[in-house]
Parts: sequence; structure tokens; C-alpha cells
Amino acid sequence: MSKKLIYNRVLLKISGEALMGQQSYGIDVAMTSKIAKEVADVHAKGVEIGLVIGGGNIFRGLSASAAGIERTTADYMGMLATIMNALAMQSALERIGLDTLTVDDFMFSPYGYSLNAIHHHDYLTIHITPQPHSSYVSIVASINILPLIPRFLATLAPKSFDIVTVNDNTSSTEVNGYMPATYRCKNHSAALLKSGYSMDYHNFTLV
Repeated sequence: MSKKLIYNRVLLKISGEALMGQQSYGIDVAMTSKIAKEVADVHAKGVEIGLVIGGGNIFRGLSASAAGIERTTADYMGMLATIMNALAMQSALERIGLDTLTVDDFMFSPYGYSLNAIHHHDYLTIHITPQPHSSYVSIVASINILPLIPRFLATLAPKSFDIVTVNDNTSSTEVNGYMPATYRCKNHSAALLKSGYSMDYHNFTLV
């Protein structure tokens, strides 16, 4: 008789140095495979697992700052190292059949927010740059995010926004079907690409 799990969802921190294995630098594929197997064993018991991965095996922002690189720039470089490690772990986990989602997000100067997510061959990127009189938000995805539009609009409440879809089956009617009654399409144009896909442009404004 199996014991009842105390926690059904856990967050695991993996240092960048752990991915080096017996190497002095970089990523040891054998080590990522070993960690992936251990994660898979726990996941098989019914536990949802989130991984937070460091980047010290590739780059250390604090050390680089001490050596003369501007601190914010050094930290950004360290963030790129964590993304490289995350993609290496994603590859190791998916190689043994686990479904994964890699996400990175960070604030950037002078001000703003960026989020990137990778799931298999799909991606989602969100950039938000707030300004005193005119903020900018861009959302780029390889998946159909039209069902999420009402949630985006409720959160961001823009006065005007554009949607560009590149697809073989997304119609103007479908896009309009996701719009709240408070927004109206002011401009729409479409073009057929050489690839056979259609590109549709919509501009919506707050009524």
C-alpha cells in the first residue's frame, strides 16, 4: 500500500554547478540525464515539479561585476546562462518522455517586463513597456492564443490594439468572436503569403 503524498507540487532548485558533473565548466549531458531520471521517478509518484536552475556553471554575474562589467549587464548575462541550462534540462526530461514547459521572465531597465515560454516546438513571448502616456505590449506566439484575448484585455485594458494572425484557417469572423463588446474592429486587411498561409491584420479600439 503506497503512502499518501504530503506534497503534490514541489519546487526544486538546481544549481548551475550541479550540471557540470565532473567537468570544470559547462553542461555535462550525462549529469542532466541523471537529474532528469531522478525527477521522473518523483513525477511518476504523482508529484508536479517545477525546476529553478542557476547559471554558475556558465557565467556568474556577481563575479563579472567585480571584474568590471556593469552590475545590471552582468546580471542579464547570468540570466542567459540560466536559460541555456533550462533548455538543456528540458531536452533531458523530454528525452525520457516527460512533458515540459520552459519559462523565463525578468524586469529590465529603464522599466519593463519580458516573459518567454517554450513548450516542445511552440513558443510564447510577452513584452510590456509601461510609459506615462502610452504603454506598449507585444504578444508573439506560435500557438492559438485567441481564447486568452478576453483575459489579456481585462488585465491590460488598452484603448487600442492590433492583432496579426498568420494561419491557414483563422478567419476574421473567428478573431471577432473573441472580442468583448467593448471593443470594435476599426481596420482589417488580409494578404495571401507565398507559403500558402494567410496573414490577417486587425485593429481594435475601445468603444
